[in-house]
Amino acid sequence: MGARATSEELAHIVGGQQSTRLTYGTTQNQDQGGGYDGGIVFEKWSPRDAMRLVVMACACLLSAPMFGFPALVPMMRSEHVFGSYCDGNNCRLQAELLSTTAVIAFWASHSGFRIWRHVVGAAGGGANLCLSCSVMAAIAWGVLLANHSDYFKMAGFLAASLAGSGVVMSLLLSHSTFASVRQRAMFRLCLMAATEASPVVFAVLQLLFQRHVVSTKTLFTALSIVSFFIGCVLYVILSGEGQVSTWPAGTCANNHAYSSHANSPRLQTP
Repeated sequence: MGARATSEELAHIVGGQQSTRLTYGTTQNQDQGGGYDGGIVFEKWSPRDAMRLVVMACACLLSAPMFGFPALVPMMRSEHVFGSYCDGNNCRLQAELLSTTAVIAFWASHSGFRIWRHVVGAAGGGANLCLSCSVMAAIAWGVLLANHSDYFKMAGFLAASLAGSGVVMSLLLSHSTFASVRQRAMFRLCLMAATEASPVVFAVLQLLFQRHVVSTKTLFTALSIVSFFIGCVLYVILSGEGQVSTWPAGTCANNHAYSSHANSPRLQTP
């Protein structure tokens, strides 16, 4: 009886007069002949959504350039970063200190999600976290890395890495503000693609340094100004979206950021 009842319910859902079909963001009614009154309809991207996506992708592009740190090594050496540890032509200790800086920055980029997920609730949501991390990144680029002290630069790379992971996490939390599942998936895909492409930033800095002989202080100061400006724009955007949802402290930030079940469309029955 249970199996028969289940079959009857499925037949009623699939072949009924007013059964519904799961679509991305819209629902298609079924007519009496068993056919649908239209194909799958995807919601179009509004200019506002497209603008949000572009600005957020630019922020992600600047969030994790530390993975392109090898491109900065020639520039760091030419600027004599840790150059005081060279003994004549023997610069092994300088190379080890630069490698240590890269390892610390890589760790901060990966572990930042674990740190910021405990802070986002106390910070008042994704908008405040995004602005705070953008200010932190601006200070790291413009003050610490633009400084001539070697260990200030090491601290700057660490702070910029932590700030970048906080920016990315705050932006991924806003995926639920998009109307359809397809838009949310495309939104997350574009943000993660921009984050993976962020090492290009350091390659561009190295190219500018070689071709135009621009000092590292000028390059990092310009990066600081751009990061702060984008952070302010993102704060306005995220504040207009309302309170961004958070997750319990015991859950994984990455899993929650990629989960859209809370606002996904449901299969409705008559």
